[in-house]
Amino acid sequence: YIFFEEPVVDKPKEVVKKKSFELEPISVEDAKVMLETIDNNFYIFLNRETNNVNVLYRRLDGNFGLIEAIY
Repeated sequence: YIFFEEPVVDKPKEVVKKKSFELEPISVEDAKVMLETIDNNFYIFLNRETNNVNVLYRRLDGNFGLIEAIY
């Protein structure tokens, strides 16, 4: 018997989960503490010093990275 496999068709990726939360103004140091207490690789917060939305994330080398959204 000869079996033919169906071709794999890439489907467009969809948003399957949505979360909303209020951003509180905190320092980067406080965001580090918060990131350590949650089971996630990133933490989104409102930077108290700059008033911009920031993302603090864990790097593979064990350090942190900081992304600052400027709008």
